[in-house]
This record gives sequence, structure tokens and C-alpha cells, in this order.
Amino acid sequence: IIGRPRSEIAEDALLAALLATTGLAEVLAASVGAGERAVSAVAVVGATLPLAWRRRHPLLPVVAVAFALIVQEPLGGFLVGETATPVVALAIALYSAGRHAATTRGLAAAAAGVVVLSGIRIATDPAVDSAAPAALTVVAVSLPLLVGRWARGQALLRGVLARTAARLARDREREARHAAERERMRIAGDIQAAIAGGLREITSQAEALPGLLRAGDHV
Repeated sequence: IIGRPRSEIAEDALLAALLATTGLAEVLAASVGAGERAVSAVAVVGATLPLAWRRRHPLLPVVAVAFALIVQEPLGGFLVGETATPVVALAIALYSAGRHAATTRGLAAAAAGVVVLSGIRIATDPAVDSAAPAALTVVAVSLPLLVGRWARGQALLRGVLARTAARLARDREREARHAAERERMRIAGDIQAAIAGGLREITSQAEALPGLLRAGDHV
């Protein structure tokens, strides 16, 4: 988590804790046996707590949700189709992967996670009993990833625009300084020319003064 702003660390940790607590409350409220409840409780905690690292390691929550859902089913868990918390955790994990995965390889891994998670839902949820619900499942699982990628693109675009605006502002400021310097040099040149002209006029008058004095004496 090193390198992330403290506010982001706190926000992600709080989000993970809230989802884990909500998931445990759902599991404890279900009318099932103790074994099924224990498996589902461990699975829901494993699926939600990794969201605390969703910005630093954006693929970790996706892997955690997929692993938890895969493992809990054969052990008697009832998360798929019975609880809402894993669905929320999955949506946030996929959005985070799209938003914060910095490489093409990371995005490809997130897309593979979409395929795996869609397959888990289709295979384990009794409500997905035809092609239409299956297609809807794929679309629904893919959507958070696509939205996250769009948000990343918008953030990158805003960054480019901000840097361009800052560069243009610097260029304008530099050009203004150069223009002011050129104006100062022009004014200095005009003053120097005026002073030089005045000095030449004074020198000419001083040189002509003896002649004028001699002419006055003759008169």
C-alpha cells in the first residue's frame, strides 16, 4: 500500500471492512446448516477484504472473488444466487481492474476474470437456465470492467489536457516576459538615441560658440 495517499488507503480499507461485515451478516441470517454457514462466511470475507488493495493491486480483488466463488461451491457454500455482497464486491473489483490496471496484460487478465466469473455464475446459478440469461450474465459481468476502463481513459485525457494547458500557460508567460524585455530594450534604445542626439547638439553648439563670440567682437 506504500505510495498511495492516506485518504485512498483509508477509503479502500473502510469499503472492504463494510462489505465484509455486510456479507457476514447475510451469511449469518441465512437458514442453513452450520457447515454451510462457516464455508460461506470464510468465502465472503476472502472475496471482500482484498478490495483494500484495489488501487495498488487492481487484479487481486478479481482473483480473490473468483477463487472464493469457485472454492465455496463444492464445499457447500451458498454465496452464488443467495447473497448480494459478492455481487457488489465483484462489480467493484472489476471496475477497479478496468480503472487502475496500467498494462495491456493486466487488462487481458481482468477480461479472463470476466470469462471465468461469468462461467461460474452460469454453471452454479439455477436462475441462469437458458441462453438469454447467460448472455445477460456475460454483459452484466463485463460492464463494470468496461466502465472502469472508460473512466481511466477519461482520467488520462484530463491529465493530458491539464498538462497541455499548463504548457501553454508557461509558453504565454515566457512570451510575455520576452515581449516585455524587447519593449524595455526598445525604450532603452530610444532613450539612448535621444541622449546621444542631445549630446551631439550640445557638442555642435559648443564648437560653434567661439566663432559666434569672435563675430560679436567684430561687430
